[in-house]
Amino acid sequence: MNDAITNAPRPRGVSLTTLILGAALAAAATAAVVLALLHFTSAGTGAGGQTFVQRDTVKPQGHASGDVVYPLPFAVTPHLKVTAPHRPYTIVKQSETGFSWAADDMAEDFAGDMEAIKTALRDHNIQMALFNNQFTKKNDIVFEDFTWEATGVPVGAAGDLGLPFEQTGTFQSVLGKEGQEYFAVPYASPPQITLSGHNGTTIVQEATTGGFKWKNAGTDNPFPGNNAGEVTWTAKGLRAAKPPK
Repeated sequence: MNDAITNAPRPRGVSLTTLILGAALAAAATAAVVLALLHFTSAGTGAGGQTFVQRDTVKPQGHASGDVVYPLPFAVTPHLKVTAPHRPYTIVKQSETGFSWAADDMAEDFAGDMEAIKTALRDHNIQMALFNNQFTKKNDIVFEDFTWEATGVPVGAAGDLGLPFEQTGTFQSVLGKEGQEYFAVPYASPPQITLSGHNGTTIVQEATTGGFKWKNAGTDNPFPGNNAGEVTWTAKGLRAAKPPK
């Protein structure tokens, strides 16, 4: 093959220098492509070099902080973006299975001397200013809904087990009480759990692959229609692989 290339007639009007330079550039380009493919494959280990995106909306419902469990776990900690129309939210901690969030303080959350409030926010001195009674914090703060988007590499099992698996059920929530709910089908990792219905003071304390614990943190009942009664739960996550026969 080399002799055929060497003895082939050189195109008219093209110098030897041009041919050599073209061959060098082609070799460099080939090397660059190979390096790029190697880098991409390394970054995508565990799911055929592919990345995927998960997104959802969080409804704080009066809570200033909380936790989110990804429906499908990632092989490594993903790139996370949190977006809200007005209020900023901080990611307290993050892992390949989820993240913890907290709502940032805003000037409109406080009542009193607005200049003192803005100064305390700027200097990150809110707690000391509250302790010194420079202003007060409102009781009816509204924490708006926010969306999150996580982009990363899924665990290897994600491609085998398919889309997130969803289960739902109900329980009766009573002020000051707590309880345990079990999943009919277990998950590969703790799923994302959402509550709806009479859940104004009902929270998820702990989620596992087999169920979750809930607690009604209310101590009185100013709004009977929202703080106690039937709560609907929805669990969404990666279904556990069936054990071998």
